[in-house]
Amino acid sequence: MTEKRVVTCPSCGATDVVKTENGVYKCSYCDSQFVCGLNGKDSRYILEQTEAALWNKTCGEIERITYNLEKEVKAEYLRDKEIVHWCRELKKLVPTHFLASFYELAVGNDNRALAEFISKIDAVEYRDEIDEVLRFAVKLLSCETMLAVDNLIIRAYEKSNVNKFGAWSDVLHAEKQKINESVYDVTIERDIFVAYKSEDMRDVEALVDVLENEEYLDCFVAARNLKHGKISDYDKLLKTAMDNCRAVVFVSSCASRARGDARYKELPYVKRKDIEIAPAEYRASGDYKKIPHKYKKRRVEYVIEPYKDLAAEMFVKDFFDGYERVYKPNIKDVARSLMEQFDAPIETEIESAIAVSESGDGKYCKQCGKENMRDAKFCGECGNTEFADTLKEYVAEETRKRVEAEYAAKLETEKRERERLEAELNRMRESKDNNAQEEKDVASVTEKEIKEWFQKGVEYYEQNNYAESFKLWKKAAEQGNAAAQCNLGVCYKNG
Repeated sequence: MTEKRVVTCPSCGATDVVKTENGVYKCSYCDSQFVCGLNGKDSRYILEQTEAALWNKTCGEIERITYNLEKEVKAEYLRDKEIVHWCRELKKLVPTHFLASFYELAVGNDNRALAEFISKIDAVEYRDEIDEVLRFAVKLLSCETMLAVDNLIIRAYEKSNVNKFGAWSDVLHAEKQKINESVYDVTIERDIFVAYKSEDMRDVEALVDVLENEEYLDCFVAARNLKHGKISDYDKLLKTAMDNCRAVVFVSSCASRARGDARYKELPYVKRKDIEIAPAEYRASGDYKKIPHKYKKRRVEYVIEPYKDLAAEMFVKDFFDGYERVYKPNIKDVARSLMEQFDAPIETEIESAIAVSESGDGKYCKQCGKENMRDAKFCGECGNTEFADTLKEYVAEETRKRVEAEYAAKLETEKRERERLEAELNRMRESKDNNAQEEKDVASVTEKEIKEWFQKGVEYYEQNNYAESFKLWKKAAEQGNAAAQCNLGVCYKNG
């Protein structure tokens, strides 16, 4: 809300001034600002001090937001919500901030929009930001953005900086190769999931090198096989990778036994899965140590630092209770222990449940597989009235249904493919018939008709009807009439 008052401007003497919300007056004639009751010099001094304070405060806020944003984008795994928050805070103060706009778009799910944004970057205007854009784009590289990133490298460095061009091209090529070779595919079945703390990376690299290159065991290492980028799906990808690995090798140090993802996410997840597939009698006891090894995921603890018997280490000690501990640097013993465990059978959830059911007094619903009392009239889970005496019978029935469904789906797929091929064949036949008819029509043109076209063309030409003569000569020329071709050439020449 503003109000007008009759106040004299100290700069030009005009009385047409407006008071703004912060108490400062603005002259409508010369646009100068001043504080009422002070002369021009004092008024300007106060305004300069006020503007300087506001500017310093704004700069400080920009620096704080920029620092937090840089911290987030340089992290190994990105927290997309935090990045979006700091980008938007920065754009409130600097609406045209280039990197803030790029980061916010990059952590979104629209890879095509990101590729389009990268393609439109002016490599000259934003030459100081190109390296940061490339670093972040390669970190989040996808099939949709590969071409745009490659094009940006060419536009930015191919002519101006050959060294940088070569370096960034190598980085991009390596990342492309990983994506194409499914290095980041967590659904691939592997032999070993390596759980570790990042501080122990040197020992992890030595362990994996021996296991893969000398013992030929395929390993999953998060730092290598989990694509660095958005953290929103990190836990889900990690669990999928663990489910698809036959065994767990834990690089055991003071740090990894007390804190980190290996201690608080990976090993507890393996423990929960072990309990889920164990027979009910072991689940009911609540004692993890009593569950036989055949119901647990295979595991080896590779100890690189001795235990200090701290309370924080007890979970890991209990997790590997009854399993062989291998001490650094005996890496080959890790492979030996795993191979011995691989040779021993491990019971699946269904196998263990069948074993228990065959000795029990219950019966199993044919629809949902839920165990019910022997004298139950209907299933307490789904209300079905058909039961199997053992879970093995239920599994056999389910298998039969699944096979029949798969066979029906296969037949339906083959039917649709057959119909598609028949339609394609009919289309090709029609196209062939049409072409044959056209060729027949062309062949049916007689020499006499061609000469008549030429002669009529001459008559039209003599009547100065050049358009009609041109059409007839062109038809005759296309049929190979030499005279028509000559006249047509003259028409083209003279226009």
